[in-house]
Amino acid sequence: IYLGNIEGLVDKTIDHKKVINIWPNTITVEACISLASNIKGPLSNTKLAVIGMGNIGFKLALRLVESGCKTSICSSDFNSTLLTARIIDQIKPKNTISSPTPFREIMPCVADQDIIFVCTGSSLVIDEKIAKNLSENTKIFSLSNLKISEDVDKIFNEKKITFSIVDINQFYFLEVLKREIIQKSPK
Repeated sequence: IYLGNIEGLVDKTIDHKKVINIWPNTITVEACISLASNIKGPLSNTKLAVIGMGNIGFKLALRLVESGCKTSICSSDFNSTLLTARIIDQIKPKNTISSPTPFREIMPCVADQDIIFVCTGSSLVIDEKIAKNLSENTKIFSLSNLKISEDVDKIFNEKKITFSIVDINQFYFLEVLKREIIQKSPK
């Protein structure tokens, strides 16, 4: 398992033959892309919002833009969100037409979306006002402590909005399995 900076610190005390390089943030982004693809099929023109522009939110937004999604982004700091949108525009492949749309506030960012990914490192509260602004059948996936009240849950049920926590365990298992297959296959 990849341990980030710790791997360098324990370099002389570990058996490198037993180390499996796994990057949790990359696996998390792949899990999100897989979830979205399973719902919408090809992601081109799918309307998605990413709330939180930290390490995972940034990587996810970039991958969604590269997939041709209509990607809306928002974070607690609009200047950071705006900068993130500019950076994504600069580093995306040149033939990618899609660009992220930055928002100052969550409510307009999540309005009229097919899928919403909550990638905040802190708690986020979806209140009744935001819930009423969501489209029917919206899928919400959370990577953090998303809080919803009973009233919001009722709105979700009425509008057939689903809410799930992203589980990356199967993706860890697939990385380990892939490593096993690569090691056992002829060179």
